[in-house]
Amino acid sequence: MQHHRRTFIGRALVLGSAAPWAFASTGAYPDKTVRIIVPYPAGGATDNLGRLAGQALQQALGQSFIVDNKGGGGTTIGTRALAQSEPDGYTLGMIDSAFTINPGLLGARLAYDTQKDFTPISLIASAQFVLVTHPSVQVKDLAGFLAKAKAEPGTLAYGSAGVGSGPHLAGEQLAQQAGLKVIHIPYKGGGTVISDLLGGQVQFA
Repeated sequence: MQHHRRTFIGRALVLGSAAPWAFASTGAYPDKTVRIIVPYPAGGATDNLGRLAGQALQQALGQSFIVDNKGGGGTTIGTRALAQSEPDGYTLGMIDSAFTINPGLLGARLAYDTQKDFTPISLIASAQFVLVTHPSVQVKDLAGFLAKAKAEPGTLAYGSAGVGSGPHLAGEQLAQQAGLKVIHIPYKGGGTVISDLLGGQVQFA
């Protein structure tokens, strides 16, 4: 978890409120389709990893694993659906750093308990954050970006996968440490951020 709070973002596969013995009564597992809830729209990193995990599980276990995208609310909509699912092992979920961030941001308003309502299964992937810009920003390195952002306060906007997501907090941390005034544009998921970055609707991510 320390990596999530520094420069890494991780994605993990979890089980919604299912105790280990939930599988015992159903015989051979799985004997029907398993749903994997991804708390983002299609096209982002967590979605892609969820689909890869589903394919691997399907090949290994001989049963269908389908991805169910439930984006919005900084991942809280999809994660709440996972928490409220039947505890039978047939609904899995993908989580990322927003899962550990949201309790601190939302407190009692969070509709689930991150420590009690889920059973972790496996870390799927971790990766370092990188800063990327649209060509119109016309900078070649971080020093050039910081110089431009300081010279033109309030003109550069960055996109994130939602309020409380790792990219959101990374952007805010960069702005705070470097003394920048930038604009945060929250999206429901990273796929849309990439599209808008390529189209120039946001200047960096």
